[in-house]
Amino acid sequence: MIVKRNGNKNDLNYNLSENSKKSIEDFKTANRLASIIYAVFKKLLKRSASRNQYQRLSKLIIKVMHSGAPEFLGIRKLHQGNIGLLKGFRLNPYTLWDSIIHFQPVIAISPEDQTVCIHLPAVKAKDVVVPARASKLVLQFACCEVDADNNKLDTHLSAKLILPLKQGDQISNAKKMTMHLPDMEGKVLLIILIIQMYLQEGYKEDMGYSPAEFLSNDRKYYAGEILEASYVKDGQLVKYNGSTTDKMKEIDELNNWEEVTWEDD
Repeated sequence: MIVKRNGNKNDLNYNLSENSKKSIEDFKTANRLASIIYAVFKKLLKRSASRNQYQRLSKLIIKVMHSGAPEFLGIRKLHQGNIGLLKGFRLNPYTLWDSIIHFQPVIAISPEDQTVCIHLPAVKAKDVVVPARASKLVLQFACCEVDADNNKLDTHLSAKLILPLKQGDQISNAKKMTMHLPDMEGKVLLIILIIQMYLQEGYKEDMGYSPAEFLSNDRKYYAGEILEASYVKDGQLVKYNGSTTDKMKEIDELNNWEEVTWEDD
């Protein structure tokens, strides 16, 4: 007689290997990290955030964690793997940020000064590629401090930088913004750029484009990306650290959403 088993976990013959159990713990850790970072995406993008972002981020975090040493299986931390893999993660895979703006933000992370500085050059009309309906661009940066050892995430936001697109050749002067992060030691820092676009409502032959405008949620008209991923350890920027072996607990969110203002550079 053949007895079929349905794989029910109550079946005495259904036993996961130790490595499988450890892999499940790492999977849970990755999902918790992805969930709390995704909450930042939702804050930045409002109606444009999607479940797809969370799923892709979770897979990438698992890849980062698995790039670390095998002896950490089951107790893996984000900083024990190659966190550089997070750099370039796109919130919107359909539109690249550098297809909209043709200037490069300069990001300077200083563990010594405990600051993150972001510099933007002067922007001219030729530096942006937008449809004729576009009335202005909105740029915003976020810095997520991920503390995997103490299971916390703190988020710092820049003020929204509005770039008007209908005021001649010069759109914006050079700008700079400094975030003070006195607790960056032992943290993974993720620098995120969001670009959104206001569009004029419509076009009429006798009137041209309507002055009324709206913030577009169309995937063609916004972009977002993790521009930088760094780990701060002993006052330096490093890629790997294998010295901690504590299991991941629930992650606390410490976002106060206070925005850091821009100034002329």
